[in-house]
Amino acid sequence: MTYFCVTIDTECDMPNWKPKLQYSVKNTEALPKLHALFSKYEIQPTYLITYPVATETLSKDILTSLYENGDCEIGTHFHPWTTPPINIQEIKNATFPFQLEYNSHLIKLQNLTDAIRKSFRVKPKSYRAGRFGLDLNGLKIIESLGYEIDTSVTPLTNWGSDFRNASVQPYYLDYNDLSKNGNSKILEVPVSIDVNIPNSLRKIYALSSEKFKAVLKPIGLKRLWLRPSLSSSTEMIKLSNLLISNNVPVLNMMFHSNELTTFSSPFNKTQQQLDNYFNKLEEYFKFIKSNEIESITLNKYKNEYDKGIASEIIK
Repeated sequence: MTYFCVTIDTECDMPNWKPKLQYSVKNTEALPKLHALFSKYEIQPTYLITYPVATETLSKDILTSLYENGDCEIGTHFHPWTTPPINIQEIKNATFPFQLEYNSHLIKLQNLTDAIRKSFRVKPKSYRAGRFGLDLNGLKIIESLGYEIDTSVTPLTNWGSDFRNASVQPYYLDYNDLSKNGNSKILEVPVSIDVNIPNSLRKIYALSSEKFKAVLKPIGLKRLWLRPSLSSSTEMIKLSNLLISNNVPVLNMMFHSNELTTFSSPFNKTQQQLDNYFNKLEEYFKFIKSNEIESITLNKYKNEYDKGIASEIIK
């Protein structure tokens, strides 16, 4: 069976992807419209939220209302530059989590986790590192704080956290290599990214330069993301069919809350672009519904994954 997760990085307005000293969470006013679309197609989202979203009255009230409906999950999205204690250099650099010293990383993430618990009376279990910046220290820290699911891995990419060889399949993270199956308590549900090439050539493609990958795009060889800001609905459906044919049990779409307005991200600068974005989402959700793919939150997916492992052991 194939499941569908949609994971939303729910964060501050960032019109040019650059953090600011004075932040705003006004984009979260668009979440009820998005959630209504989810409800229409029985989509159960996971909202991965940053410290300002967890603590500002505007966003906190909006997400509390959505969460009380019982059809979504609230997890954690860690931006070092908005999580106290903050220094000005983290804001200027949009610091990756993997650039933090261990103790600073731990203290910040503990503060974010506590803020979510206080605001929503929930213990967050799902996590995504800001800028996909998970490293081995980050794995140890999220495990120590009681997280159970990570969704920071983006196969075929390298952000400083090198996920080029990571699987598109879910797997338990390894303490020594985040791209390998291991013995940690953290289930990795990678963002759905793939390229339609034989497995024998996949590693060569993965390790090739970004310049070489760009050369291959005109002949149809390119990474497809299950991400509406980077892919058309046709491309997302094509990717999903590829993953399903390769027995990948979960499709994991990601995007940012600030993509839902015309003022808060580099995407969708006009109302027409924003309308097209929502239409793109709806076309994809029609595909999910017509193919009877069940949508569930990350935490619910982990329960299903573990049940599957248990049943295999019994056999």
